[in-house]
Amino acid sequence: MTAGPELGVSGFAHVRVRVIPAEGEDPQEEALISPVYLALGVSPLRLHFGRFVVSALEVNLGTAFFRSTSVRVQLGLLSIGGVL
Repeated sequence: MTAGPELGVSGFAHVRVRVIPAEGEDPQEEALISPVYLALGVSPLRLHFGRFVVSALEVNLGTAFFRSTSVRVQLGLLSIGGVL
């Protein structure tokens, strides 16, 4: 099991979903979203096979910095990676 913090920048910091009949973006709502976030990640099943890492059932929960009205949730079923 591994757990740790994650600091990142997201490109999804703009409101792009338009509800009918929307007439443009809402600047007040978009002002409440920050691209910088801090999350805590937990991976209960993480195995190393030589240079490869297999991780299952990952959960990342976080919130944006500065104007924290958004929540970042990421669920991962299976992840396979390699070490260079």
